[in-house]
Amino acid sequence: MSADLRVIELPRDRAGVSRFLRVPYTIYRGDPCWVAPILSDRKKVLSDSNPFFAHARMALWVAVRGGRDVGSIAGIVDDHHNARHRERTAFFGFFESPNDPAVSQLLFGAVRAWAGRAGMIRLLGPMNPSINEECGLLVEGFDTPPVLMMTYNPPYYADLCAGPGSPRARICGRTGFLSTIRSCADSSASPPASSSACRK
Repeated sequence: MSADLRVIELPRDRAGVSRFLRVPYTIYRGDPCWVAPILSDRKKVLSDSNPFFAHARMALWVAVRGGRDVGSIAGIVDDHHNARHRERTAFFGFFESPNDPAVSQLLFGAVRAWAGRAGMIRLLGPMNPSINEECGLLVEGFDTPPVLMMTYNPPYYADLCAGPGSPRARICGRTGFLSTIRSCADSSASPPASSSACRK
């Protein structure tokens, strides 16, 4: 891992959220199919005024290299979900990374450690920040712009999300959900198996 690569947890205040939301613009620069989000709407999704946070909590991180933000991820715990399903599940979302496993592994490590400290044992995502918003990972159809409420990401995200230090990948049709069956507190767990398809 590059010596100048580090991860920083951001406060969920106006400045922290604005910084977090600037990261995708570095990832998708020059991509003709990417449609930038409406920032005012995305800020409302991440703010405490969102009713979702009456029963959920979130942390934000950026990966920094050479003084520049190069990646981002959020960790989410939804108490309603865990109570209803009798789980101890954390979610990750708003994942952005260059095609560099060092960056993605650092981001996933930050979320896993945070989730473990919160008593969670499973990590599932991406959820932005819940199943009622954008969720999943695009695994095909990269030559067309996304439609409303559908995710868009570079093709290499599937590899980053299935590599060592990342959640186990389960690819389901056009979008994939990524989960881990390892303890969130166990950073020494063996690397996950390769992606498996569950298309009908």
